[in-house]
Amino acid sequence: MTSEAAALADELLDVLGTWTPLEATFAGVPGHDAELPDPSPAGHARLRTRAAGVLARARASADPDRVTLGVVTQQAEAVLARLDANDVEFTLADPLYAIGMNHLSFLPQLTPSGEQAEEDFLTRLAAMPAFYEALALRHSAGLRAGRTPVERMTHHAIAFLDRFLAQEKPFPQPLTGDRGERRDRLVTEVVRPALTRYREFLASEVAGRGRPDDRPGLCWLEDGEAHYAALARMHTTTGHTPEELHRLGLDVLAGLEAEYAELGGRVFGLTDPADVRRRLRSDESLRWRDAEEMLETARAAVARATAAAPDWFPRVPDAECVVRAVPEAEAPVAAAAYYMPPALDGSRPGVYFTNTHEVRTRDRFIAETVAFHEAVPGHHFAESLAQELTGLHALGWTREPCVEFLRTHTVLSEVEVQSETDRYIESPGQALAYLTGRLEILRLRRFAEERLGEAFSLKDFHGVVLGGGQLPLKVLDEVVRAWVDQCCGP
Repeated sequence: MTSEAAALADELLDVLGTWTPLEATFAGVPGHDAELPDPSPAGHARLRTRAAGVLARARASADPDRVTLGVVTQQAEAVLARLDANDVEFTLADPLYAIGMNHLSFLPQLTPSGEQAEEDFLTRLAAMPAFYEALALRHSAGLRAGRTPVERMTHHAIAFLDRFLAQEKPFPQPLTGDRGERRDRLVTEVVRPALTRYREFLASEVAGRGRPDDRPGLCWLEDGEAHYAALARMHTTTGHTPEELHRLGLDVLAGLEAEYAELGGRVFGLTDPADVRRRLRSDESLRWRDAEEMLETARAAVARATAAAPDWFPRVPDAECVVRAVPEAEAPVAAAAYYMPPALDGSRPGVYFTNTHEVRTRDRFIAETVAFHEAVPGHHFAESLAQELTGLHALGWTREPCVEFLRTHTVLSEVEVQSETDRYIESPGQALAYLTGRLEILRLRRFAEERLGEAFSLKDFHGVVLGGGQLPLKVLDEVVRAWVDQCCGP
């Protein structure tokens, strides 16, 4: 008999699949393979009702599986935070977060397997006019309500659409029987006209009405501060306020200055942190020669980390992690790198995408750090191992201070400074999760080391952190404490 917690997790998984059906397909979650999202107010209202119902029952549940209930609660809250922020109305360009661009980025990479999967793929293509029409109506509603996009992101979205439409075969996957011909007719007669209409809508109705670079944050929208606080809680899975997280980040940056001085003195003979960063940004020998060098270096780093992983983790994923270049149409607006998890059925590996756009301006020296973060162990271990288990803008900065802050405190190349800034604009709160998660995991590690002393095993600790899947940090705290108590004995 299915437990109440497991039933709630299954119900919420279906809500998430309805909300983001393409992600469900890539993850191998059945039931949504022929769908596109419904971004209409009515569609989102239905999602909100379902998510709120799951949340209420999870909060009231007496099921002893508190870990699953904790995950269900946090994920249902996350759905509500995103829906209440109405971000679909003003998020236009980022291929990971703007649903209009997301489908143009990932549908071309989907390889249907079998006749039904191919028919589902064609059904999705046929549904594009209705999807983009509903999306345009949401953008219009946002404009009327003052929930406007950032102007530069409108132009990024238009340029993305232009690059996509310029491709001769934007959906190149092989299809069997007459489905290849049907796909080509759909692209010509249905998809291209729909995208052209959406592109013209953005150019004629949205462009010129967006927020300028001196008002990129959510705080410039009505109720934006409250929505950003909710999104910060969603992404960090903590109760920290944006102000607390900002101070936390500044404290960490201050501590990094000593590391810059120590490493800079050892490598360059420079001990002033600003001089070290200038050297890293200006030394042409630290740039890539070409895209193939970047890809081969990433593959070598992933292979080396994969070979070493069994010494650091008690369990490694069954799924392979492969390296690919970010697709050309999305590369100018994409992040420096990102990860796509494998399919649940093992039909597709995890993919680490690295951005080769303007490759000669990008830095070699971050290659391993990014590979270990995005691929192995990083997202590949966290997301792949989770799949193998059961269950499931606040201070008013303008754009230029954000750019200058990254230039001052990081060694990102200029192209990455610009693209990361735009990603932060279009995905409020998401970047907060990295540092928050790092600090919380380090805090839990110190706690376990102090309690267990010589009995502490880093390998076992890694197993506990990853063993429950991608847990909210509050739930992870409970799991680690329970493990420590068990190790300590009565």
